[in-house]
Amino acid sequence: MNGLRLLNTRHYVQEKRNVPIVHLDLNEASAVTVSRRISPFEAGGNAAESAFAMIDSMDLDPTTGLLHTMLSRSGNRGALPTEPTLKLLSHTVRVSSAAMSFVTSAESYCRLAYGYYPDLDVRLNGHNADYFCTADGFIGLRIPAGEHTIEISGRLSPLRRALFVVNVLLLFAAIYWVYRQQGFLTRSLS
Repeated sequence: MNGLRLLNTRHYVQEKRNVPIVHLDLNEASAVTVSRRISPFEAGGNAAESAFAMIDSMDLDPTTGLLHTMLSRSGNRGALPTEPTLKLLSHTVRVSSAAMSFVTSAESYCRLAYGYYPDLDVRLNGHNADYFCTADGFIGLRIPAGEHTIEISGRLSPLRRALFVVNVLLLFAAIYWVYRQQGFLTRSLS
């Protein structure tokens, strides 16, 4: 169940042949979890066993949103002096962005239930945040104590920006070509 909670899964419904529908309500799932510890995680050969080992290593307390240890992909290791507490105030998801407000009692490592991508715009209290990829592929960052708002939105990669410019140029070229063809047709008819 903690694996589903770490994914911020609120409801899980499963239906199989000859088995009644299973519906689980996970009301204590949260988009934000915090920890005072960060440690690297070495994945084993079997992906399923590694995933379960990772979930067990994090040791999520679903009622408080605390992780015993946040797992790092980059080899980060550390422990902060005080065990934080977490209170999620709001969580809003839109088509192209997400925002969450919460309060932490101490400086902590924060894991967001959103996938890590290098072209994300992650803002902590309105300022660009230095974020990293957790071992399970989610967004992690170090935050100070207090009330915080984190906003996540996508940025266009350089390739997408270049393709956008090419598409706009092609659109103008097509419009120009259509008008030239119409002008040619009207001159040839008269």
